[in-house]
Amino acid sequence: MYSYIMIGANDFDSSKRFYDATLEVLISYIVKTKDMHLLEFM
Repeated sequence: MYSYIMIGANDFDSSKRFYDATLEVLISYIVKTKDMHLLEFM
């Protein structure tokens, strides 16, 4: 079982934009569904 996964990137700015957008959608979904147990991974 893996406890974490690490992904490298050559273009930090591009990666930051991608993950910022992805996490914004994910967090928005969690807040809208009000499933507080899903926040345990943060």
